[in-house]
Amino acid sequence: MVTSTTFSSDVVVTTEFIPTNSKRNVGVGARMTASDDAATGNWCNGYTGYQCVLELVSTDDDDVSDYTFEIKLCDDDGTVSDIGVSSSSWTLNMDSEYKLEFELYGSELTCSVYDSDGDLEASYSMTDDTIDVDGLASLGSYYATTYFASFEACDGTPDPTLAPSASPSVEPTTSTPTVAPTSTCYDVSDFASQPSDMFVLAGGFSFDETTGDYSDLTVATSSSGVNLLATSDTFDADVTVKTTFISTSAYRNVGIGGRLVESSDAKSSNWCQGYLGYQCVLELTTTDDDDVSEYVYEIKLCDDDGSVSDIGVSSSSWTLSLDTEYSLELEFSGSDITCSVYDSSGTLESSYSMTDDTFEDTSGLVSLGSVAATTYFANFEACD
Repeated sequence: MVTSTTFSSDVVVTTEFIPTNSKRNVGVGARMTASDDAATGNWCNGYTGYQCVLELVSTDDDDVSDYTFEIKLCDDDGTVSDIGVSSSSWTLNMDSEYKLEFELYGSELTCSVYDSDGDLEASYSMTDDTIDVDGLASLGSYYATTYFASFEACDGTPDPTLAPSASPSVEPTTSTPTVAPTSTCYDVSDFASQPSDMFVLAGGFSFDETTGDYSDLTVATSSSGVNLLATSDTFDADVTVKTTFISTSAYRNVGIGGRLVESSDAKSSNWCQGYLGYQCVLELTTTDDDDVSEYVYEIKLCDDDGSVSDIGVSSSSWTLSLDTEYSLELEFSGSDITCSVYDSSGTLESSYSMTDDTFEDTSGLVSLGSVAATTYFANFEACD
């Protein structure tokens, strides 16, 4: 089913659906343009554009099945191709209400599924710039066993402060990590010397360091625990924190924090160091050789009961290479928390999102940090 209205290339398309049979490929599409050059079958049917599809991968029983995200490109050469497939699968229950959301912003494409309470079930992001045009939007399914309750398409950049709603009229919820900030940014372009408005919260840091072809860096000096470098200034609760880092050893847990507030009730060690708030940490899981390792995202909560807990851990792992530049980003928007990694060209490597409202409205400090003295930092930025 396709709209007759054309929407801008930056659009969020959402539908609420209820599957009643385990054979339930479901999709929403955008940037769709009728073309004689488009494939006439599959998810294209004579239109170029993109489709975000929940693809069935296995059925455990009659009530639940596993699925992956597939982002399909209907190109003007008559092909339809899976340009992005999520590396891990998730489970949906039969006769249950879900929301499928497809967000397109420039070359950033994100598919997300929410449960009936508006909680994020799973999300997958990728980049592709083949089609960046205004177009129609759609919803669809394979087989006559999926019921749709609502449909919505919203032009323009989504409002990052909107939380997922259980109402059939769904507002966009996931803000894209590369959206340009609209207010003040604190920017440390290099670490040739210690910034006057940043202080060592834990461990130690040496400045004006060099590794490989990179210079004007800072590196942690303590190998026995967490090293944290924090701002003196406070930022709004909705803030995006970024740092560029280069790891020179496979033991390279790296993190950035936000909404940090000093408290005697906070844990005095680990990633908290006497501060409440959140930390997005790249946690080492396995080391294949001396040059690459796999990691997962861990979102840590430093709570006022003196605990630190992993409130979110990504279900799949990704690979980072040593002596290579990456950017780590932590974005807060209300209760939505997103960690992302980009390569040196700005291409998204991976992303993980979750919701938590413990410190949803708390302004605080921001930080960067690492475990062990083998990670170099090139810059730091916080935009509220």
